Order: sequence, then C-alpha cells, then structure tokens
Amino acid sequence: MNQNLGSPAGDPGTDPGRAGEAKRRLRAAFLARRDALDPQRIAAWSSAACARAQARIAARRARTIFCYIATAREVGTRALIDALLGAGHTVLVPRLLDRTTMIAAAFPGWDALVPGPLGIPAPPSREAHAAPVDFVLTPGIAFGLDGSRLGFGAGYYDRWFAAH
Repeated sequence: MNQNLGSPAGDPGTDPGRAGEAKRRLRAAFLARRDALDPQRIAAWSSAACARAQARIAARRARTIFCYIATAREVGTRALIDALLGAGHTVLVPRLLDRTTMIAAAFPGWDALVPGPLGIPAPPSREAHAAPVDFVLTPGIAFGLDGSRLGFGAGYYDRWFAAH
C-alpha cells in the first residue's frame, strides 16, 4: 500500500496547518541528509535498489512498468530502464500535463526526452498509456518500512494512484 505522507488524504498536493509545517520540516531534514551523501554511496545504493526492483518485477511477471526518471541525487533509474527495455518490457515514464495532472506515457528513448515543467526530463507525447500498469517505481524523499512515502508535496503520484 502506498501512503504519501506529503499530502493529506482527500486533498493531494497541499500541506495545510501544523501537519503541513511538520511535513515541510521532515522534507528539509531528509533532503539535507540525502544531499550530504557521497555520490559513490548513492550509486551503490541505486544499483542495489534497482536490482531488487528487477527481481520483484520478474517475480510478479510484470510486463508494463511505470518508472520515474531520476534527477539529481535520487535513486538512479537509467540503468534499470535500459535493462527493462532490453528484456522486452513496456516502460512508461511520467509526463506532467499541468500543475495537477501526471500521466504515464510511453518511454520514447533517452534522446527524445524534453525538459518537463519541473525540469525533469519527460516524453514529448501528451498521450497517456491506455493499458493497465503492472508495476510502479515511485520517487520520494523518504520511505517507511510499512510502505509509507514522504513525497515532494505536489500530490502527482497520489492523484495518479487514486485514478489507477
């Protein structure tokens, strides 16, 4: 179960009142910790995380994978996306259409990506993939052992999960 700790239920993308302030403090603290990590450690952890994701994808016999495109110091997904494509999977990536709407669009290849609204590379297509998605890799600032997630606070993934 995915619980986005970055947005209250029923109103994704907002952080009102004291709860919102607490989440902003948590985000700042976790981002500072992440930013202090050695790039080699991030690369090693990214490799391990992607290997675990590949194993879970194989175990679930997932064919259509929705995977974020990593930026800055997030868990790197480029090698994973390349491996999934090489294994014949359908890979979808996020495309922000506006301030509240994200779609899962077909991955067009690295060279075809364009800068998205938040500076995240995205496919140029504004067409959502129509078939069901078997497996989703979601970005976040922090994750709990129970599957909870502290996102970036805009609620894109909350709304996408609610719709799908």
